[in-house]
Amino acid sequence: MATLVAEKPVKTVQEDQAALLSAAMVPILAKAQNYAWGISGGSSLVASIYSRNSLEPADGGKPYAELWMGTHPSGPSRIQSDPSVTLSSFLDTSENAFTIGEKEVRGLPYLLKILSVGGALSIQAHPTRELAKTLHAQNPSAYKDENHKPEMAIALSPFQALCGFRDCNEIVKDVARVPEFADAIGRVEADEFVKSIKGSSDKAEALKKAFGSLMRQDEAQVTDCLKKLVQRLGKMEPEQKTPQDKTLNDLYAQYPGDVGCFAAYLMNKLDLEPNDAIFIGANEPHAYLQGECVEIMANSDNVVRAGLTPKFKDVDVLVEMLTYKDGPPEVALFEFQQFY
Repeated sequence: MATLVAEKPVKTVQEDQAALLSAAMVPILAKAQNYAWGISGGSSLVASIYSRNSLEPADGGKPYAELWMGTHPSGPSRIQSDPSVTLSSFLDTSENAFTIGEKEVRGLPYLLKILSVGGALSIQAHPTRELAKTLHAQNPSAYKDENHKPEMAIALSPFQALCGFRDCNEIVKDVARVPEFADAIGRVEADEFVKSIKGSSDKAEALKKAFGSLMRQDEAQVTDCLKKLVQRLGKMEPEQKTPQDKTLNDLYAQYPGDVGCFAAYLMNKLDLEPNDAIFIGANEPHAYLQGECVEIMANSDNVVRAGLTPKFKDVDVLVEMLTYKDGPPEVALFEFQQFY
């Protein structure tokens, strides 16, 4: 059962201990999100937790993708004893306010989620606070709030994800090895990228130009390149294929013709084990592929997408916002301790 601990400000160690012992435990009802990339009821960790936490059983025929515990209006938690009351409105009263450090808080500044990922999520990034304010003002239907969304994900099962750009020298090798990839970028642009990386040019700017050229490529050209590549890979022996080739095949099976499939050659593929964790800052590209995890993030629902999705794509914004850092991201190992 999801709970929220509300504590009164304390001044002494004795008062602190007494407050911890008498803290009010407020059972809440978490919000399930049934996105298409989720895992169907019977096999989904989200569905399992939701069934134990909800007033109704999970629907075995629906995909259960995310379980939200927080106050964001896109999926607010509710008070179990009175589901008509949202957690946000409950915390909005002075007697239910709590503190973070010395600051009194009337809503949660963070959002906790459980994810059950059955299929690839979109190629995406989350904006800075400054960009979030601009995007929300320009398109509030797509960008729901003005907040940034740095996040940490901790794997609860074997978990696969694309995260950040590969080392540019490795991308150069695949531009040479996979002609269909070079054609999708554009031959002139691909050659300029290779020349820039082998020379002394700004790697980030070169990567931005190549990525932008690919993401803005004519749809018919992308579809043709992918079709030819998948057909060629199908004639190769398994041992001849690289991990990137196999990832592209997996993505193509889910999103045939989608330019996001080429992210297999551009982005780092991570295979996380339970307790492994990754931090994803603002303006960093990523896409979860498969597995289950817990996420903690700033209280936001802002996502800028550009591939592997039927949802709204904001290609120009994504291309302009990314940091274009290259190389493998750091993976941390968490050691869990039981406190009760």
